[in-house]
Amino acid sequence: MAVNADRNRRILFVVGGALVGAAVAFAAVLLVRDGTRSSTSPTSAVSTAPTTSAPTTSAPTTTDVTSTIPATSPLTEPPTTQPPTTQPRLLRAFEGQVLVGQACRAAVATADVCPPSQAGSWAFRIELVGIAGDGLSALGTIEWLELGSVHYIAVRTDGTTIHFEETEVAVEGDAQIGCVYDIEFGAASGWWSCPDGSNGPFQMA
Repeated sequence: MAVNADRNRRILFVVGGALVGAAVAFAAVLLVRDGTRSSTSPTSAVSTAPTTSAPTTSAPTTTDVTSTIPATSPLTEPPTTQPPTTQPRLLRAFEGQVLVGQACRAAVATADVCPPSQAGSWAFRIELVGIAGDGLSALGTIEWLELGSVHYIAVRTDGTTIHFEETEVAVEGDAQIGCVYDIEFGAASGWWSCPDGSNGPFQMA
């Protein structure tokens, strides 16, 4: 009986070892098969397949052609032409000059021309000082050479006519005070009149 029991134990040990080995081998086969299946699964194939995306088309850009037109281009609006403005002729044209002339009574003049060195005809000399910034008015002096008088004068112009008046005595002499004078710009002669009613032409040399 003891011999049989020992033999039975050895048989069981051999059979059990064989079963354990077979189980281990079967498990290894399953692991290998599962690994191969996962590496070739459809999901993996899809993920590794090359993807092609449709090309994106952007809207064409438009350039503002007006920004590329130079300022002098004929396509630009022509500038508005302003009519030329006429500047008044200013008293500054006489600045720094000594103006010489001759005045006479109307009865002495011949065709509004005053003869020099004759009774009723007097030489004068004018100098403008203190010309205003706009050139339309000034102060000055008039000197009467034969009469020994120097008077202050006030001068103004509208750009066409020059008007001046003796306003104050600087040097007392025989000339009247308060006489007025008018002459056109560019003219050679004008007209004077005094408070006593005397008048006549004068001309600039």
